[in-house]
Amino acid sequence: MSIPPRNTTIPDGLAILLEALSRAAFRHHPENLIDFASLFFDELRQFRSNMDNLIKEFRRTKGGKCK
Repeated sequence: MSIPPRNTTIPDGLAILLEALSRAAFRHHPENLIDFASLFFDELRQFRSNMDNLIKEFRRTKGGKCK
């Protein structure tokens, strides 16, 4: 019995995100990939949160002067 193919759309950014995780895993050779992925995504979320805060602070303090 064969399963008919589906038209699946990959969300924007998913391929890049999985590539980054794969590269990090190849670089660090973790013993537990699940724990490594969890740490990777926690660190990424923290990094993005910090970047968002930095951008907001820049716009609040200096961003209006840059055009």
